[in-house]
Amino acid sequence: MLNCLSTAMGARLQKLYTSWKNNPDIGFVAMKGSGRAFCAGRDIVSLYHMINAGEYLGLTGEKLNGAEMISCGLATHYAHSSKLALIEEQLGKLDTDDPSVIETSLEKYSDLVYLDNISVFHRIEILDKCFSHDTVEEIINALESETSKTNDAWCISTLRRLKEASPLGLKVSLKSGVRARMVDKDLAPKVSSTYVISLLDKWGSNIAFKNPI
Repeated sequence: MLNCLSTAMGARLQKLYTSWKNNPDIGFVAMKGSGRAFCAGRDIVSLYHMINAGEYLGLTGEKLNGAEMISCGLATHYAHSSKLALIEEQLGKLDTDDPSVIETSLEKYSDLVYLDNISVFHRIEILDKCFSHDTVEEIINALESETSKTNDAWCISTLRRLKEASPLGLKVSLKSGVRARMVDKDLAPKVSSTYVISLLDKWGSNIAFKNPI
């Protein structure tokens, strides 16, 4: 995962935010990620509460692009990477923490962006229907049912991705990654070794979903 937010990183950022908040010489802080992405983890918490997309992203490993971040409200402005240096320079010249001034500066370099035709956000109702279940089996069954009815390319692709993944990994991810780790305040997974061992005892070496694509 690109720039995944760890517990240690979160604690460090919390300390920095507190120190910056009490520093009269700091009006605002601009942060950027290293490489192609800002952050791969923790951003989907609010999304999970809205539309079950947290489960979808957590189980499939899919990432949101800029347009999708804007669409779901996780981002407010979109700009091509070629403009980032200009944006940093412009923000660095500001001597205020007035939100309206910062907003105007960002809008100066922002681009209009639209969802791709293949974006998952064009299939929100289907996503909610399929990923609102409590078990991996129920999610896969819902996708199979939707695929048989609609023959939708997204359903087929998502179903194939899940069936190619490790069933044990999916179950552990659903148990800890989406429903616990990303919602719990301490960011700590809540899956015990006993849970994993019980799954291995149940399946043995024959861990596979039926009807693989």
